[in-house]
Amino acid sequence: MGDPVADVGQAVPAELSSFVGRRRELARAASLLATERLVTLTGPAGIGKTRLAVRAVRTVTGADGLDTVWVDVSALPGFRRVVLEHRLIHGLAGREVLLVLDGCEQLGEAAAPLVENLLRWLPRVRVLITSQRRLALPGEAELAVPPLPLPPAPPDPAAPLPIDPIAGFAAVRLYEERARGADPFFELTERNAAAVAALCRSLDGIPGALELAAGRAHQYAPLQALRRLTAEPLAFLAGGAGRATLVDAERSLRLSSPAERLLWERLSVFAGPFDAAAVTEVCGFGELPRTPPPGCSPGWLRPCWPTVSDPAGTGCRSRCACTPPGGSRTAPAATGTPPPCATKSAGAGSPGRPPGCGARGRRHRRVNWRCANSRSCGPR
Repeated sequence: MGDPVADVGQAVPAELSSFVGRRRELARAASLLATERLVTLTGPAGIGKTRLAVRAVRTVTGADGLDTVWVDVSALPGFRRVVLEHRLIHGLAGREVLLVLDGCEQLGEAAAPLVENLLRWLPRVRVLITSQRRLALPGEAELAVPPLPLPPAPPDPAAPLPIDPIAGFAAVRLYEERARGADPFFELTERNAAAVAALCRSLDGIPGALELAAGRAHQYAPLQALRRLTAEPLAFLAGGAGRATLVDAERSLRLSSPAERLLWERLSVFAGPFDAAAVTEVCGFGELPRTPPPGCSPGWLRPCWPTVSDPAGTGCRSRCACTPPGGSRTAPAATGTPPPCATKSAGAGSPGRPPGCGARGRRHRRVNWRCANSRSCGPR
């Protein structure tokens, strides 16, 4: 009889490109794996959870020689939870291993009971999860994977800019390295530095989005890429190398509840940064009450993708500048609810419009990877 894990497990994926930045997150992940039985790397699609997990696993197993079983959950569409659970428990019984479940959000609500049973029946197993949200299990250590550090906004993306002030930022280094892979003659120069910085900021430092944009460096100079990204974000990114943004967005949409989809639609009225208080004020009405429904945490209207620090020091803020999946840029919305800026005032800005909403209440055209590829509510 063969190894029951062989049908679902695989070797740790090879790294096919350089690992850029993430020293702080890597050190933290390795530290947690050394002391905790359940570690969850959370964040939206494209943020780099899998890549960080691969490097963290190699760091930990290289130090103590621990065996690793890697399970790509997205590659097991035909497996039911009970089948996966049965094979892992019987295959790993008595073994001391690090079990990695990559893309655990694919299991939906079945993920938490699966992992809970694995930890109960396999006391010598440690589990590393990558998922768009935490499992909310006792003893779970969550590490939210943030975007890559961004350079300051250039005054004019078309104007020359010294290289030194931006060259050290991880988002710029990632774009430069991946662009050189698409165009061997690409170089970061004073002539294109401002456009590269603006492009990195437009993509919010999301590694997956930066790699898609850099994959088109052989077709578009950074300033051209920035203009095309602004005009047709999904079409531009989907035409690059690697995973298409629309595929990730549609997958996240399928995994979302009706309430989460409605929250996506309402969040799309923000053209600028917003915080949890603004979300509650603007989005908390009708089918999305300010008080959490059964099964949701008190902060259920809080955005779940990584927040960015407000330069003014007023706290953590997020941005959601895209039309979400199901909205006007992908498919007709089916919520039947008018946007908040047409129904109520948020108490700031023009009457009837939430703070950050465009001058005419328009939906901002620039895509935001975090919004388009994350599940936007639920317990954290």
